[in-house]
Amino acid sequence: MQKMRYKTYRTHWSYLGPPIKRRELLVDFVLDVLYLFGSNGFVPPLRVLNEVLLSGGNSGGMGPGTTWRPFWITEREYAELVDALLKLDVEAARKTHPYVYFQRAVVDKELSTTNTYIEWVTKCAEKLQAVSTIRTAHQDEKIIGYLNTDLELATQYNPAALLEAFAENELTPNWVRKETDSCWRMALEITESASLERNPAGMIEKMLAIIENLNGEARHVWETSSVRKFDIGYDCGDKPWAFSQVLPHSVLRRIVAVEAEIAITIYPVNLPNQSGD
Repeated sequence: MQKMRYKTYRTHWSYLGPPIKRRELLVDFVLDVLYLFGSNGFVPPLRVLNEVLLSGGNSGGMGPGTTWRPFWITEREYAELVDALLKLDVEAARKTHPYVYFQRAVVDKELSTTNTYIEWVTKCAEKLQAVSTIRTAHQDEKIIGYLNTDLELATQYNPAALLEAFAENELTPNWVRKETDSCWRMALEITESASLERNPAGMIEKMLAIIENLNGEARHVWETSSVRKFDIGYDCGDKPWAFSQVLPHSVLRRIVAVEAEIAITIYPVNLPNQSGD
């Protein structure tokens, strides 16, 4: 077996100075490509990985980013990389790779059939869709409560650049689909929501910070989207007697500035019986 190749790249992780030039093994390099693994650890198939590698990355805008000279890897290199990822000591890796969020690397056979980055992101989101633990608590106790805020978009343009920019900043898709009218529609939410105060203002402010710093193709896709909507979700229930949350005028002004709108969606805690009884 030949030695794994080294890769030179630059990390843009701080406003305090210029990007840092690094030279690491391929397995360490991919851990610093922020939008590759997210919190699920799914390893992309070779064709999807090479699409990302050939992009050269970007500096991240408002958030962190990674850049490199575009390249691609062979099937042999990919097999060695996957083997190294599956054997990775994740806890040790986090000491030098601060944006490793997953618990372990995973090769999923269903996801291995994807051919493009957009298809990969879509399938990953579908794979991870599950009932929210927060919603389960609301259902058990029949309480009124804030669920989450989705960013809903519709665009006639390929959204790959926009999805990459969002993913680098922990704004990831719940679903992405291309409709019969060739319009791309999607809903996204903040990945690390537990680190934020659980109210719509905090969630929307984090999304706005990402949106306001979009550039290039990602900015173009955003500005030409026919739907740009913050959809705030709530569970209904029997208690408390009253429940209210506020969107400050400072947040409302920023929403208007990016030409987005607000929707409020109310969900019943006791879902209707699907059997018809």
